[in-house]
Amino acid sequence: MKKISRKRVFSKISAFVSTPIVRYLLILLLVTFGIMGIIYFVEAGKNDDISSFSDVLWYTLATITTVGYGDISPSSSLNLKNIFR
Repeated sequence: MKKISRKRVFSKISAFVSTPIVRYLLILLLVTFGIMGIIYFVEAGKNDDISSFSDVLWYTLATITTVGYGDISPSSSLNLKNIFR
């Protein structure tokens, strides 16, 4: 069996990540999870609808896709409209 060097593996990964679409998706994913963390720490103790990180994931995905079912909404005094002003 031929051994693959670490340098070659890292160069392949680097080439893949350096493509614009992958870089964009990684940044989008990082920003989404960052906002999810903010929502969780602001709303977790104050909102009965948000009790776990999966609830925040549902809220975030429904908001991003503009479906907005309305089953979960911010209820703390520090809600998102105050954060992003």
